Amino acid sequence: MNPSPKIAYLTIDDGPTAAMGNKSAYLLAHGIPAVFFCTGTAIERYPESVVVAIQQGFVVGNHGYDHPHFSSLPLPQCLEQIRRTDGLLNTMYARAGVARTAKYFRFPYGDKGALTGYDARAQPGVEGAARKAAIQQCLRELGYTLPRFPGVTYDYWRSAMAKDADWYWTYDVMEWSIFATVPQYGVTSIEHVFARMDEVAPQEGRGLNSPGSEEIILLHDHPETDALFAPIVDRLLDKGLKFALPEAPR
Repeated sequence: MNPSPKIAYLTIDDGPTAAMGNKSAYLLAHGIPAVFFCTGTAIERYPESVVVAIQQGFVVGNHGYDHPHFSSLPLPQCLEQIRRTDGLLNTMYARAGVARTAKYFRFPYGDKGALTGYDARAQPGVEGAARKAAIQQCLRELGYTLPRFPGVTYDYWRSAMAKDADWYWTYDVMEWSIFATVPQYGVTSIEHVFARMDEVAPQEGRGLNSPGSEEIILLHDHPETDALFAPIVDRLLDKGLKFALPEAPR
């Protein structure tokens, strides 16, 4: 008997862009649900792309207003980043004629505002812990939740990520690195992206080929990588992944 397919949750950050409609249409044609984490400034620029995606059945989440490092902002500005974009999303869902039953948030860069920068797994100091707690309280008061994800079993996820109201990820496709000023981990081409997909290092964020845990996959809606979106999605499908949305909180 063949094993059950590995479940994956596709998340797409930083949109909307002018090409978001093409991406949502491609996913829809392949039966792939997804969560688009969008910034407020981009929503203001391409509102119709957001409305259409919502009407197509995708979830559109909050990615802050202008994609800052939350650790670099005073606390009141962190809260305003969340609230301002929340209001825009309420408007988009109303325009789409769809009830906003799931409210999801992802920090830009994974920076939770705890003064630890990119390292969301690091233990914050007293000031950072207080900032993080205030931001998490704001999210919860606005109705933001993290689904339970019982199938995501990585130790770091269960210990450091699953207790917060925001979404983190377990697998970063890293296509963004191809065009980064300082590429990361030697990822400078689509070939590097594909090669990384074939690696087996689940506790180090490269677990697509490991049967143990479900995956939360991070992809991006960037103009520079528009042409790479479909090939990357196709390669993910070739892995035999079964894409799903988590059950929305009741």
